[in-house]
This record gives sequence, C-alpha cells and structure tokens, in this order.
Amino acid sequence: ANQAFAEVCWWLDEAGVQFRIAGRAVLAGKDSRDAQLQAVRASVWQRLKPSTRETFTWPAPGLPRAATEGAARGDADGPQLENANFAVFLVVPDRVDELKLGGKQRRRIYSLPAASSE
Repeated sequence: ANQAFAEVCWWLDEAGVQFRIAGRAVLAGKDSRDAQLQAVRASVWQRLKPSTRETFTWPAPGLPRAATEGAARGDADGPQLENANFAVFLVVPDRVDELKLGGKQRRRIYSLPAASSE
C-alpha cells in the first residue's frame, strides 16, 4: 500500500489551542484490501445521514445528475456503500505539536520514538 507523509492543523478557537498532527497518510477506499480499513470506511459511512451519503453517488462535476438520480439508492437508508465514491483519509500520527495561545503561551511536542532499522 502507498503511504505518504501528511500534516493536518486543528484549531480550537474557544480554547485558543492549535494542534499540528504529522504522520503517515492512509486512505481507506473501495479498493483497500485491509479488513480494518474496510471496517473504518463502513463505520464512518453508517454514521452519515442518508442525504449526505447520496452526495457520494453523484456523477463527476459538470455531468447531469438526473441520469443517476435514484440509481444508486439501495433502500430507505439511501445509497449503499458499494455504490458510492467514498473514502476515509486517516493520519496515523508520529508527532503532535500543541500550541496554546493567549496570555501564557506554551508549546509542547509529542513524538513517537524513531523506529530502529535493525
């Protein structure tokens, strides 16, 4: 499986805290062979509202929606996962940089130890 570096930034406005999370990017998509990734994808899908699920069955931008309207519907719960263009992007963290802003600024960096190459 292809793995790439990713970094995401998460800002909590009311708390005045920023997290920069860096690590390995993993995509849980339709073609994922890993059972755990497929389980994550299915779990996230189930938590979406049917109206949100439907947006993942729409055609590519610029193409008419009418041709596919209702075609991907499986039942009253809306489209089924196997008919959807849906993936979950995960970042498996190696490092978290926490920055608290405001009166007394503080920065903490949390890192996993580097893997040995033995």
